[in-house]
Formats: sequence, structure tokens, C-alpha cells
Amino acid sequence: MSVFFVTTLLLLAAQHDSGTANSASYSNSVGMNMLRIERGHFLMGSSSAPLPVALTENQANRRSGDFDEHPQHEVRISQSFYLGATEVSNVQYERFDPSHKVLRGKLGFSTADDEAVVFVSWEEAQAYCTWLSEEEGLPYRLPTEAEWEYACRADTTTSFNTGDTLPKAYHKNQVQSWYPDPFRVENFAADYAAQIVSLAVSKAPPNVWGLHDMHGNVEEWCEDWYGPYDASTQTDPVGRADGDFRVTRGG
Repeated sequence: MSVFFVTTLLLLAAQHDSGTANSASYSNSVGMNMLRIERGHFLMGSSSAPLPVALTENQANRRSGDFDEHPQHEVRISQSFYLGATEVSNVQYERFDPSHKVLRGKLGFSTADDEAVVFVSWEEAQAYCTWLSEEEGLPYRLPTEAEWEYACRADTTTSFNTGDTLPKAYHKNQVQSWYPDPFRVENFAADYAAQIVSLAVSKAPPNVWGLHDMHGNVEEWCEDWYGPYDASTQTDPVGRADGDFRVTRGG
């Protein structure tokens, strides 16, 4: 689903010394449940082994995954951090920007308080982080792509954090969508209406670290510029120095 969104937000525990610094979780002033993600290391990206046939529908050209998922490389996350247990919801984002409510239901998407907020640019996501940092007195920011994948994988090495297949509980948005093609929306209204699905957060099971919607629902902004991976072992990588696009993950 090619709608832009604001991501789950991240707080580095090492950057503050409040009572939350060693807590397993805490709730902030806008109702986000922030979970502590312990430091560690993992293999980022796809391995050179072919993907399971079940994932590629036996299409040989898809067995190696996407080109930008390689090379797989070791990454060390040196500091524990906090990450929102769910994507940012409409009601949480509108505490910062009440005017954004006019975009609820645009083209049918995301109307309820508990649905993931969409139609938010990377720059607006950054502004939200700045606002929340000032409100809380704690340093919020978007996660790096490496932090996102580390949190998503949750100590797994399989294609998904659920294994090499994605259970049916995660398939609610598995439809072909022509959004936002105006011609198709106007001339195939019934078909388009069937493609409008709920973006409510936390409806699919969490991963073993308690994070929801790392697979499925909407894509999520990361801090990094988009660019090719480096094969070397890295510590706390922050992506490329510049680029044409910012990274999104999930969805």
C-alpha cells in the first residue's frame, strides 16, 4: 500500500537518566507504550541462500530476493533503546498537528483514532519527533534502518520474525491496490472500495519483543538516506550521508 505514514518512534535510553532508563517499558504523555530494546548484534539483509519456494511462488527470478537486500552484513547495536510498541496513531499525531485530522479518510484510508496515521512526510515525522522531545524532555527520533531491522527480527534469522512464512493473521492488507489512480477509483469504484482496509494498530500478533505491525499494516519511516548496503561489519550504522530518498520499512 503506497501511502506514506509516520513511523514508530524511538528513544535512546543512553541519552537520558530519568526513571525510565532501566525500565522494560513506559507510557508517555501521548499514550505511546515504549518498549526497551536491549543492545546486541545481528545479520542485516538477506543471505545468499534462495528464498523458500512458498514465498516466491516458484518464480526463479524472485528466489534471491530484492537487489537492495544484499549483501548481508553483521551489525552491532551498541546501546539499548526504546521503541514504540505500535505505529503512531491518528489521535497521537494530532496532539502535535490538529489540522492533520482533515486528511482522515482521504481516499478511504485511516479514519479512526486507533488507525496508523498516514499522509505524513519524512519532514513532518521529524517535526513530530522534535515536538515530542520538547513535550517529554526526552530525545525522540526516528529509528535508523539498522535499529528497525534489529527490532523487527527480534533475534530471528528467518525470512519473517514468524519463520519462513507469514501466518494468516498478518494478511488483512494482502490485496492488489491501484491507489491512488484517479481513473480506476472513479471507474471501478466497487473494486476500489473492496481494497480499503482498516489500518488499526496492533491487530496482528506482536513479535517476541512485543512490537506490533513490523510486518504488515503501513510502511514506516527510518532516519536513513536510501542507499546500497556495505558488506563490512558495522556498529550503529546511520546509512548514507545523502541521497534522493529516505528509507521506509515494513508495510
